[in-house]
Amino acid sequence: MTFLCALAASLVLMASAVAADAPSRSVHSQPSAILATKDVEVAVTTRGGHMAPVTFFRSSDRPVQPYYVSPWQDEAPLPMPAPVLVTLRGDFFCMPFGGNSAEVAGEKHPPHGEIVGELWEVVGTKQAGDVSTLTMEIDTKVRKGRVIKELSLVDGQNAVYSRHTIEGFAGR
Repeated sequence: MTFLCALAASLVLMASAVAADAPSRSVHSQPSAILATKDVEVAVTTRGGHMAPVTFFRSSDRPVQPYYVSPWQDEAPLPMPAPVLVTLRGDFFCMPFGGNSAEVAGEKHPPHGEIVGELWEVVGTKQAGDVSTLTMEIDTKVRKGRVIKELSLVDGQNAVYSRHTIEGFAGR
């Protein structure tokens, strides 16, 4: 009996860890990964990992989209003074926050860091019980390391749970 319980628990853990392809589409001119439940839909740009639009109460007669999308997103692309402006919308993780105009210790970072303007890899989505999670990651070049973005939705809740994990970085 103990063996069967352990086997069943292992199968459940394996099933919840299997990443499926995340749905994607162009949202306000930007390729985006989509995570959705009956109540919430989240779009995250693959360039920069910007989260918006987000629709809460989407199955109601009064859905809410509180996040801002810059007005030039649906216009012809123009050269931008900083990569963050190309996809500018909603919520995004900045690291390092500031930009430096001259190299410091051999590093020159764009405003808000390189992760807000470079391509993120969509690792996939997973379902574990009533929690759906989208995972994306980016390897940085200016200062070597990795950032992992996890956005989760819980069935029946109008909330987005966000976690960013940084790996391999060293300060100076």
